[in-house]
Amino acid sequence: MKKLGALSIKILLTAFFLYSPKSIAQGVVSTSTPPEKATVTVHQDSRIKEALAIKSKMNFDDNFKIQLYYGNLSGANNVIGKFRKDFSEYPSSIEYETPNHKVWVGNFRNRIAADRALIKIQQKFSNAFVFKP
Repeated sequence: MKKLGALSIKILLTAFFLYSPKSIAQGVVSTSTPPEKATVTVHQDSRIKEALAIKSKMNFDDNFKIQLYYGNLSGANNVIGKFRKDFSEYPSSIEYETPNHKVWVGNFRNRIAADRALIKIQQKFSNAFVFKP
């Protein structure tokens, strides 16, 4: 029994010493020569730009808007006036939903574009939020 145990220990130690340097050596990277600069060439169909231009003109129903105000008409007129003075680049409108008026801004194609605009708008209108009508 002792010979079998000693033999198995010798086999295990031999295997350990044989395979451990290989695993360590694989992780070593030579830094003596600098890596070469890689170049990537993209071959793009000329019609892709045309297709993207057409797609950007398409109107999708899953647009996002930003709401600035919810309340009476005089408050909505006040908020939209201030908004148009500070942010003329975004379209804005007053929407009526019985019995209140809402000030809505933009018509963003995706949530990322709406969130980018929201960051700018929240500097002046802290209660603004993005929603999907």
